[in-house]
Amino acid sequence: MSRIIGRFAGGALCAALLINPAAASAARNQAVEAPTYLVDTAFRPQLAAPPAADSAAAQGEVDELFALEKNRTDDQYWRVVYWDRGSAVGPWTELELNAIAMNNVNPVRASRALALVSAAVNDAIVVSARVRDQTRRASPCETQPALTVLDYWCPEFSYPSEHAVVAGAASTVLGYLFPMDARRYDDLAQEAGTSRMWGGMAYRSDVDAGLALGRQVGALAIERAQTDGSDAVWQGSIPTGPGVWTPTPPSAIDGFAPPVEPMAGTWRPWNMSTGAQFRPGPPTDPTSPEAAAEMREIYDVGRSLTVEQKEIAKFWADGSGTATPPGHWNRIAMDLIKKYMVYTNEAAVIMGALNTAQADAFIAAWDAKYTYWAIRPITVIRRDIDPSWTPYVQTPYFPAYVSGHATVSGAAAEVLAQFFPKDAEWLRSFAESAAMSRLYGGIHTRTDNNIGLQVGRQVAGATLQRVGHVSFAYD
Repeated sequence: MSRIIGRFAGGALCAALLINPAAASAARNQAVEAPTYLVDTAFRPQLAAPPAADSAAAQGEVDELFALEKNRTDDQYWRVVYWDRGSAVGPWTELELNAIAMNNVNPVRASRALALVSAAVNDAIVVSARVRDQTRRASPCETQPALTVLDYWCPEFSYPSEHAVVAGAASTVLGYLFPMDARRYDDLAQEAGTSRMWGGMAYRSDVDAGLALGRQVGALAIERAQTDGSDAVWQGSIPTGPGVWTPTPPSAIDGFAPPVEPMAGTWRPWNMSTGAQFRPGPPTDPTSPEAAAEMREIYDVGRSLTVEQKEIAKFWADGSGTATPPGHWNRIAMDLIKKYMVYTNEAAVIMGALNTAQADAFIAAWDAKYTYWAIRPITVIRRDIDPSWTPYVQTPYFPAYVSGHATVSGAAAEVLAQFFPKDAEWLRSFAESAAMSRLYGGIHTRTDNNIGLQVGRQVAGATLQRVGHVSFAYD
């Protein structure tokens, strides 16, 4: 691949940045060597071959690009720009985060949804690199010097189009997860692919092949989703005894509702062997002085929260109607990807690792929650300290130990630190801040948070074992 000088619609010139052939070869090999989650080396997509060089069909595709250039509108220019924000992965990540927020998806299922889309995109990119190395069809921006290109990055080979591959995979899985919007996602996928033609970076057959390849891998993600255990129905009952969770307000005010996702600890993980692989020991003995001291700490801190502590609690609340904690870490990741101008193939690896780790972190946390059924601070504090006490953050409707925020943040920070070592210190401090936000919010003890961080880091370790051979890092 190479960076080229491209003339934008407004007439501005972007700076020329050159990457040598060895670096380009390494980038191709990186995509091939990246880990996969859904496909194996035997997977072969069913694609129509590109037209033969010097054929009438090939010339027709060249003529089409020049016709598109001649009639290109300002709106088309801006759509080219839109579909390249934070690599080809960025816009689809944002679309999914918006869907999660609009549909009030709970954090556990949000992490599952993000993992399914990211795994499909990652694997589709890996497969597309294999196809690209086999076909080696030179891209139009490499071979048509008279063509105005709306980007400063020109792919060396364009069959299949990376943007179309990402669009086909992401739109297919999003259509499964949010069926009411499936047609819109299909239309957006077509637009994302066509944007590469408007920009002079791909032929029509490149786009068609990319969409087809992405959709075939997306179908594999759907097959996995249908057998991952997430449709299991809880047949159990809440246990009783000292220190055992009981339904908490405000959800319990209008009658009993089942706790949130009690079966999630049994769902099929991505990088762990089972949800119990990193199950921690039991929480602090609820009858012990240590447990009483932890509850007193929550009460005392909550009565004198500083402005900064309140801001931290609100910043990490990520409740209903938001992208939830895993979405919060996706936005952090996308900011880093934009900051370092990460290419699409590497962005796909990063997001695949991040989101499968977060999904596993929730599975591990929920395994602990419904193994120990630990009581929430609101129950203990109102019973033993102050009947009128209310936490700063609304108490979630499931057991306390371990903190889901802490677990997923511990996992996310460690995975991102692998790829962005220069930012590792503040990423880890962010994870610790996310964990402490739950104490400030009045819904978790220090033990819930500290053990959650520990479990999350263990989950990240399992994830990084899978991607440990990936050598790129941005520092």
